[in-house]
Amino acid sequence: MVFYIRLAVVIALAASASACQTTGAGNVVPGSPGSQSRPLRQAPPTTLLAIAAHQLKRRNFGNAIAMSTLALRRGGVPSAIRSEAYNLRGIAHALSGNMRNAQADFGAALKENPRNASVYSNRAILSFRQRQFGAAFANVNRAIALRPTAKAYTMRAALQLMAKNVGAALRDSDKAIKLAPRNAGAWVLRGTALLVLGNHQQARQSYYRALRINPKLRTARRALALLNRARRRGPAPRQNLDQKLPTFRML
Repeated sequence: MVFYIRLAVVIALAASASACQTTGAGNVVPGSPGSQSRPLRQAPPTTLLAIAAHQLKRRNFGNAIAMSTLALRRGGVPSAIRSEAYNLRGIAHALSGNMRNAQADFGAALKENPRNASVYSNRAILSFRQRQFGAAFANVNRAIALRPTAKAYTMRAALQLMAKNVGAALRDSDKAIKLAPRNAGAWVLRGTALLVLGNHQQARQSYYRALRINPKLRTARRALALLNRARRRGPAPRQNLDQKLPTFRML
C-alpha cells in the first residue's frame, strides 16, 4: 500500500495564550519604536508572555520573540515561567522559519522544566517538518505520557499514518476527538485512516464532520470528491485511492 500525507503544521499557542490581557502599554505594539515605554519595561513576565502569545496568534513573530526575550531578561523568574518563555520564543522562531533557534529554545525550555508537555509536542512538530520521524515519535509519546491532549493525539495519528500504522492512527484520532470533538484535523485523519482501510462510508461521514467544523477545509473536500468519483465508477482498487490521498492541515 502506497500513500503520501504531508503535514502542514500550525503550531498551537502555548497554555499562556489563553491568558492574553492588555497592559499599561495601551495600544503600543510590542516591537514598535514606542514599545519600550516604562509600563512595558516594568510589566511582570507573565504579562509579557501573554503579549507574546497574542502576537503569535496575530503572526507577528518578531514581536513575539521580542516579548519572550524581554521576559527572559528579568531576574528571579521561576523556572516554569522561563520554560514557557523559551517555548513561546521557540514557536515564533519555528513559524518564522528559523529551525535552529527554535530547536535551541525548545531545548532550553526543557532544561528549565523537563515536564513541560507543550514543549515536547512542539519539538515533535519541528522534527516532523525536518523529516526526523523517529525523533517526532519519541517527543509526541513523551508529551502524551506527561499530559494527554487532543493536539498530541492528533499529531501522533498523523505520524502513525506516515508509518502506515493505519489502525493505530485511527485509535489516536478517536482519542483526539473524544478530548476535543470540534478538532477538524482529527476528523480528517480519522477519515483518511478509514479510507485506507476501505471503509468508505465512515470515511465520508468523518470528512463531512470536519467540514461542518471548518467549511474551508480543502483536504476534506478533495477526499469527498475522490470518494464520490469512486462511487460513480464502481469499486476502485484501494491502492489507487491510497496514491491520491490528500494533504491536510493539523489544526
